[in-house]
Amino acid sequence: MTTNPLLGAGFESFWLGPRLQKIWSIYWWHPNEAHNAYIEVFLNLGWIGIALLAILVATGYQKVFNALGRDPDEGGLRLAYFVTALAYNCTESSIRIMHPVWIFFLLATITVPGGWERSKKKGRALASREAGSQLVPCLEEA
Repeated sequence: MTTNPLLGAGFESFWLGPRLQKIWSIYWWHPNEAHNAYIEVFLNLGWIGIALLAILVATGYQKVFNALGRDPDEGGLRLAYFVTALAYNCTESSIRIMHPVWIFFLLATITVPGGWERSKKKGRALASREAGSQLVPCLEEA
């Protein structure tokens, strides 16, 4: 029943087999998850998993605050998703492939290289196109 603290029990395998049977014999409520994403990552992936998650959180924090400086509206939304996901994972384990909190956390921390500059150029081009269309009279009215 011992696990390697460096590598953990293996991806999504801590709560399987004889380990689960032993835990269920101890507790009457039959737990099948840690109800804390950070403990769950440690149990399944060990200190290496915790280190990778810490890197993801640290780089995500940096990207969220960079977005907050560029555009307060977008950055505020990303910050709300980021903080909510970090707090939620203290009481539930949402670091899973298709969990909505995990997906929103990833969306908050992902940036597209050069995406901000492209969106600003596209916005300026669209604004000038709309302004130009108001200056040209419509041929059908004449």
